[in-house]
Amino acid sequence: MKSVVRLADESADLAAATRRNFLMHAGTSAGILAAGMVLNAATPVKAAAAPRGGRTQPRKSQPGQGPSSAFWPDGIQMVISISMQFEAGGQPPKGTDSPFPKVDFPPDVPADAAANTWFAYGYREGIPRMLDLWGRHGVKVTCHMIGEAAQHHPELAKEIVARGHEASGHGPRWSSQYAMSREEERQFLIAARDMVEAATGQRPIGYNCNWLRRGPNTLSLLQELGYIYHIDDLSRDEPFIQQVNGKDFVVVPYPAQQRHSADRGPKLLARKVHRANQDGLRSAL
Repeated sequence: MKSVVRLADESADLAAATRRNFLMHAGTSAGILAAGMVLNAATPVKAAAAPRGGRTQPRKSQPGQGPSSAFWPDGIQMVISISMQFEAGGQPPKGTDSPFPKVDFPPDVPADAAANTWFAYGYREGIPRMLDLWGRHGVKVTCHMIGEAAQHHPELAKEIVARGHEASGHGPRWSSQYAMSREEERQFLIAARDMVEAATGQRPIGYNCNWLRRGPNTLSLLQELGYIYHIDDLSRDEPFIQQVNGKDFVVVPYPAQQRHSADRGPKLLARKVHRANQDGLRSAL
């Protein structure tokens, strides 16, 4: 899900915001730190990670410190979330969004050859280059994998996890699930989970719907199937907890303004980290 970085000025007293105080009291301590459970990697700057699947009791705030000092484990003051999509290779042979003008191919043309070469660049060049980039800087990310993409390119899916990154569910194929019946969606989610686990050896515990569009049963089913968080929400800056099936379920908000912004991404992130630090936030997503 994310790489964890201690800010250089660890003595900074981050301002406590009343609207976030509920985070320290919502549900169980395991739920509060559930996002931290999958912080499975470190950046070179005094990084730390919380144990995957373990229970951690939140540290109590010291006198004069706001609740932000206990929001993340091990004294970490800010978390930056980085995601990488593994969708290429799982797209339909034709009719998928691409940079090319939309064409209604006749039935006797089985595939959009130009668009498919564009997608092929993703698994042949794009993801391998990104893995090398993350490796050079000691950054670990979450990779949201379409099941068929992982199934068609298991060596790449395996390498992603072998390099210490998290494999997250992203559906078994390039399609939406919001209009499915409960049983149809259950089978859809089971297939997504099993395909990623078969390819990587890691069972996903996080999920990202196609274009973030979930249905009325999605969160309930995810929790029943052993997931502990999803990212299909844009409503907050920091992770939060909601009740699903009477239990805690973690939400890691999706940074829509950063999506597909490779040219402006670094500047946007730098501004967001600066603003988050000034506002006393504890994550820059």
